[in-house]
Amino acid sequence: MDFVITALDYENQVEKRLANREEHVKGLTAAAKNGQLISAGAITNEKGEMIGSSVHVRFDSKEALDQWIANEPYVINGVWESIDIKTVNLIDVAVLKAS
Repeated sequence: MDFVITALDYENQVEKRLANREEHVKGLTAAAKNGQLISAGAITNEKGEMIGSSVHVRFDSKEALDQWIANEPYVINGVWESIDIKTVNLIDVAVLKAS
């Protein structure tokens, strides 16, 4: 199943986000290596400051995704205030490029 995660930070959390970014990226790297991470990026405000995250992932079940999120450093360390998860039917860009 493919999911899109939209997570918004608590207000004024740039320093806390940056303090936990290395561990966050380690988790994303592991997810990429095992085929779970499709894409990810920081959501920014009009000043270009990071205020959240947008992540596309692939898990066998919502329960597996929930377990992954429970171990996410931005969750554990109180960076993300809200997390919206939706299922999504992603287009395989590699297939489009090859056509």
